Amino acid sequence: MNKYESIAITIVFLIASLMSSAQVAVGQWQDHFSYNKGKKVIAVEKSIYLVAENGILKYDKGSSEIEKMTKLNILSDITPSSIAYDEQTKSIIIGYSSGNIDIIKGNELTNINDIKKKNINSSKTINSIMAKKGIAYVGCDFGIVTIDIKREEIKETWFFGNNGTYMRVNEIDTDGENIYVATTTGIYSGNLNDNLVDFSKWHELTDTHLPATSWMKGQNYNTIKWFRDKLIANYKSPQPNSDTIMAYNGHEWIHIIDNIKYTNSISGNNDTLLCSTGYALHAFNANFEQFAEYWSYIEADHVSMRAQNALIDKNKIWVADGNSGLGWVLDKWWGNVITINSPSDNNVFDIVSSGSRTMVAKGSYSASYTPTWTPPTIYRYSDYEWKTSSLPQTAELNGTYDLVNITIDPKDEKHYFISSWTKGLIEYRNDQFYKLYNSENSSLMKIEGTDLIRVGSTTFDNNGNLWVTNSLSAKCLHVMSPDGNWTGFTIPDMTRNIKKVIVTSSGKKWIAIGQLGGLLVFDDNGTPENTSDDRYKHLNVTNESGEIVSNDVYSIAEDKNGYIWVGTSKGVVVYYNPDKVFDSSTFWGRQIKVPRNDGTDNADLLLSADVVTAICVDGANCKWFGTQNGGAYYTSADGLETIHHFNTDNSVIPSDNIMAISIAPETGEVFFCTPKGIVSFRGTATEGSESYDEILAFPNPVKSDYDGPITIKGLVAGSIVKIADIAGNLVYEAKSTGGQLVWDGRNLNGNRVATGVYVVFASTEIGEQKSTTKIIFIK
Repeated sequence: MNKYESIAITIVFLIASLMSSAQVAVGQWQDHFSYNKGKKVIAVEKSIYLVAENGILKYDKGSSEIEKMTKLNILSDITPSSIAYDEQTKSIIIGYSSGNIDIIKGNELTNINDIKKKNINSSKTINSIMAKKGIAYVGCDFGIVTIDIKREEIKETWFFGNNGTYMRVNEIDTDGENIYVATTTGIYSGNLNDNLVDFSKWHELTDTHLPATSWMKGQNYNTIKWFRDKLIANYKSPQPNSDTIMAYNGHEWIHIIDNIKYTNSISGNNDTLLCSTGYALHAFNANFEQFAEYWSYIEADHVSMRAQNALIDKNKIWVADGNSGLGWVLDKWWGNVITINSPSDNNVFDIVSSGSRTMVAKGSYSASYTPTWTPPTIYRYSDYEWKTSSLPQTAELNGTYDLVNITIDPKDEKHYFISSWTKGLIEYRNDQFYKLYNSENSSLMKIEGTDLIRVGSTTFDNNGNLWVTNSLSAKCLHVMSPDGNWTGFTIPDMTRNIKKVIVTSSGKKWIAIGQLGGLLVFDDNGTPENTSDDRYKHLNVTNESGEIVSNDVYSIAEDKNGYIWVGTSKGVVVYYNPDKVFDSSTFWGRQIKVPRNDGTDNADLLLSADVVTAICVDGANCKWFGTQNGGAYYTSADGLETIHHFNTDNSVIPSDNIMAISIAPETGEVFFCTPKGIVSFRGTATEGSESYDEILAFPNPVKSDYDGPITIKGLVAGSIVKIADIAGNLVYEAKSTGGQLVWDGRNLNGNRVATGVYVVFASTEIGEQKSTTKIIFIK
């Protein structure tokens, strides 16, 4: 018996701009995925469905409303890879790169996870789904799985390689009697009335002995389409722009189209054949004569088309676009793209939050710190809206790639600095490009023998000085004063790749060095322009026994006690007395021993089996850790208790590789930056306010049908909060986590409070500041 679970779902249509403006409750997730890399598009009654990297867009053709379908609200998995619709059962079938399958019938979703759970020596990615007459033919990296859609269970698995071996299926189609399969090693067919579990019933159509087409045997074919009694197939050449589109008429293959040398998919209806390429969409008639060619979406300011897949729906052609997501064209020169508020790409590297905004840098460098030449893009998130901007196209900025870090001015969130791994340091003022700093107008230095200036990390000190790292140069650390004066510091044995610099509360600079370099601590003695009184110290990352834990440092942060937390390839090391770093020749940190609480005295070292890629401290001094393979951890302030552990199995995080974490100080929203996109989680802690001027409770009023958390924000950190009814009876008391307190609406006995007005009393621990607000519970 196949195992699957049914989940009731309610389809709620939301316009994209409204979806992004909703305030997320404490403990809830929000995805910030890009839907611009379209893979596949289908039409289902009044709606168009687009498969994107991390979810599906549903577009209502009548109302123009958009619904995001993700693991957060509907889907059972993260990365959809194919989709199909079965007219007979009125069902949508969705396949995933994990092998998971969802079937949606009306408002019910059924998950079939047999393939995902199966232990096989092959990738399980679902590349293609064809649904006909109640049967789904699911093309995977190992063969074809057939599903009885009505019964919601797997029927058979077909292996049709030599002697029944695995074979990657790229696409499936049928003429009603035979099934045709495009694979990486040829095109195969089988009669649907035969027992296709028997691999001998399959035939390779490209196994031809005709001299003109004998080359076709065993080749890679990425897409096929049954069109007017012919099978159309594209030979995907390993050489760029060398594809060949062929037609099979039942006894021979014929070369039919000459002007297309790169094809992503072939689709269409009985009258029109569509060829989606990496640069355009081509339309052909029944005689394979091209009658239309679409290069751009005119209404969207001539946005270039990057067609991956297309379909004809009445008088429109809908396009799954690799750069713009969902697009459509109405005739030869008219069309548009359907926009949704999100970053334009899931390829992100660093994220930072300050004030009311969060900013993201699109760029990267490899594990060996070489540039990846990613075009420079910046994303800004504020007031629940994303804005995308690129650098100006000027000669000065030509050659700028790989934006790897953003630092926001703590006094002005529209003033920030962006680090480029190829060109130097970029300054923005009032959200507009202001200046590029390079070797000609600053102390920054090029890598010897090249024009590359690798700036990897920047940070402000309390005096408004900006500290800048400069990798593979004779001066690894620089400072720019508030009036624009630059100073570079020469430190022996530091012509290295630098990961990150922080300025501690005591003014010292702690630097994480890449490629097993350990740590560097630098003290300018409060006089950054006077280098004569500077001191520095290289540190191996050792524990109290003097053993090197790991000099492979990935992350570093200072907490609210002044402790330095260091993330390495072997877990976390904490320096509890950082101001004594220069007092002795040896200086070590501690690994946190977490008791197993299993009746023994055994303990485990905090995250010692993980590469700790990110560390972020929240308003309550608790710690968020990002790891390379294990997802994200949220611990108590001392690291001894794990409060949350989020990964791809139990959350909407799209990858267990957490590259960066930031926390919005005003809301406590925690942003996770991964190679597959961004998600956020509304945490319980915010940064504390200096006063109670803006204390606020929400939701307020609290309706009788609401049973979620009630948040009181705008508190001074560590506030004592008491909640009483109008008669003065105490119903709840707690200490705020940072500048925020979360209440479940229940009294001291655990019962939900009655309808009425409740007064919130907040004060600092010693009572020098006090304030009140009210919460109303209504029927």
